[in-house]
Amino acid sequence: MKKTKESSSPGDDIKFLDEVETARKYVNELQGKGINKIIIVSHSGYEKNVEIGEKVDGVDLIITGDTHYLLGKEFEQFGLVPEKEDYPKKVNSPNGNPVYIAEAWNYSYLLGQMKAKFDKNGVITELIPTPKVLIGDDFFEVKNAEGKTVQLDAKEKNEILNSIKNNKNIAAIKNDPTLAKLLERYQKEKQNLENVQLVKLQKKFQEVQTTEYQDLTIKTVLLQQHL
Repeated sequence: MKKTKESSSPGDDIKFLDEVETARKYVNELQGKGINKIIIVSHSGYEKNVEIGEKVDGVDLIITGDTHYLLGKEFEQFGLVPEKEDYPKKVNSPNGNPVYIAEAWNYSYLLGQMKAKFDKNGVITELIPTPKVLIGDDFFEVKNAEGKTVQLDAKEKNEILNSIKNNKNIAAIKNDPTLAKLLERYQKEKQNLENVQLVKLQKKFQEVQTTEYQDLTIKTVLLQQHL
């Protein structure tokens, strides 16, 4: 909530409600309708959703985002450095029932995957996670004797792909031609929009605030003078 207010300048007409209290309100509504398996999809970040899991009864699973955390020490085998050791994170709600919080890194680098079993009261009794790092099948490159970058030969590539197939935490995938064609259309539209001049400013901008994120820097600027 705090980050959204600071980054979006929403003005006085948009009100932001407390995440914990809002989650509790709607969980109670669902439970009042006889629903006892509740999954929250929230973009409030890992820490805030851990707090929701610990403070709100009735939640079983929270899929979080925004913090872009890689979770799970199993990814250390690939040379990656997870933010937290567990995928998913397990906490207990106030009534003592388990709540699981998961985040699948960022930008489709990872596919979050879990299988959960519930008892008749809607409590998770077993959860099996198998998150997978996603890679393409056409990126295997090496330097040849002349120092040029070339693809691995078929034998070497098949050996690597077979090794990947035997590892539950990584998957080599091919591009989907239908989705690639659809994406190409929007990429062209985006490029066209980038070339549209909306306004021309005669005065300089003055930087007043810089907000740091894990994967980008957003600079908030303010005009020195009204045009």
